[in-house]
Amino acid sequence: MFLFALVNRLAKESGLKGDPEIQRLQKELGALYCADAKKLADKIHYKRVEVEHVAPEVIRSVLMAFHGNCRLVFDYRKIRGQAGARKVDPLRLVIYQGRWYLLAYCHMRKAMRTFHLARAKDLAVCPEACTAGDAAADFTEIKMKILQYGWRARVLGPPELQSQMAEEVRRMARALEVGV
Repeated sequence: MFLFALVNRLAKESGLKGDPEIQRLQKELGALYCADAKKLADKIHYKRVEVEHVAPEVIRSVLMAFHGNCRLVFDYRKIRGQAGARKVDPLRLVIYQGRWYLLAYCHMRKAMRTFHLARAKDLAVCPEACTAGDAAADFTEIKMKILQYGWRARVLGPPELQSQMAEEVRRMARALEVGV
């Protein structure tokens, strides 16, 4: 039931409520529970601290790229304002604390990157097939979660994650010393 309520909430917040695939999913999930699933789901309140609205066409483009195993091209504005065109192999759509991110292999940077979808514009699906493989080696999501625990966190493994976290903490310490 919680999954049904969550799908309803995410569909509403993302602007995909009228999408035929979302409606089909809602109908199938609702049928698993009872005839009054919608009424029951309305009584389950799912609240996030912050909700960021991303244009429905952005989400649709990402989903279409996933479905066709195709690359995406888009204009991306970094946090400091620099903008540029990106061609990526999309690997994972992440909703983290109410914000939408795309984990993808960036062909410009030749590395895994996490793109904040609120800063992506003019997304287009390319006919080129994705070749980047799985995103298992990218620990961005895990590192964000570990940092929430501050000094109380202890990274037990894998070794690559341990070294990435150690480097992240060193960079944070340097930034604090300099007052950046």
